[in-house]
Amino acid sequence: MRWFLGFLLIIIGIIYLGNTFSWWNVSDFAVLWRYWPLLLIIFGIAIIVRRFRFGWIIVLLALIASVFFVYYSIKNNKFIGQTSTTISNQGEKAYPISEDLPESVKQAEVTINSSAVKFNLNERSDKLVEGNLTSNIFEPDVNKKINGDTAQLDIKIDSQNFRWNSRKIINDLSLKLTDKLPLDLKINASASDMTLDFSKLNLSSLKIDSGASNIDLTLGENIGQNMPITIDAGASSLNIKLPKNLEAEANFKSALSSRDLEGFKKISSGKYQTEGFNSASKRVIINLNAGASSVSLRRGE
Repeated sequence: MRWFLGFLLIIIGIIYLGNTFSWWNVSDFAVLWRYWPLLLIIFGIAIIVRRFRFGWIIVLLALIASVFFVYYSIKNNKFIGQTSTTISNQGEKAYPISEDLPESVKQAEVTINSSAVKFNLNERSDKLVEGNLTSNIFEPDVNKKINGDTAQLDIKIDSQNFRWNSRKIINDLSLKLTDKLPLDLKINASASDMTLDFSKLNLSSLKIDSGASNIDLTLGENIGQNMPITIDAGASSLNIKLPKNLEAEANFKSALSSRDLEGFKKISSGKYQTEGFNSASKRVIINLNAGASSVSLRRGE
């Protein structure tokens, strides 16, 4: 059992290092992430046979079988529990994304769903959203609804139903969002590389759900009072930059994260605050639930 746990930590460490130093493309994670339940199966086998005289041989055979299973599935374009639509080895295409901002709208709820994407958001727009997707496999599905004075925008770039005919995936998303009204933003993007600059936007809330990803996040001062930020991530690298005058609290729910928290002091286990947090009229509350991750949280000069 001990050697299995050690082996598991080594695997997690290799995945984390590879993600940090870009040893592999984010699309590799999109494939491998589907097979994580195999670790649970092997762990269960290790528990069952831990008192057997040659139990380690059974666990070793299970590991070898798992490796061959993953290799065979990827080689033959078979993924766990899903149907497939063959995607040919086509060239990349650029798809424009644009939605106007109605005058009656006072706030917006924006949801972005994708995986294995290189996502850049670093400018503001007079429209609700504008930008483009450059991809050789996916097309964007954009839906906008107006509910009273609220615009509900859903951008979906899904990777659930395709056969893996080419390891070279191009899936680059570049967006600009409006700065004219408050935004509630949700991003679901596993195995992705995200550069998100919100310094010029009016954010009310932010929620990011990602697997093994690189996230570079910049906030501005134009935010809602007690603005909540929730980040759920796997083996990821998180780099969060805050304005100098913005007070913040960071709450961690992970024991395997390395933390670089400049300008924060520890309040209790997993809880950190800037010096003027309690007296600030406008502040941000960051909740991080991350696996084996590297987290850098810094305030501007």
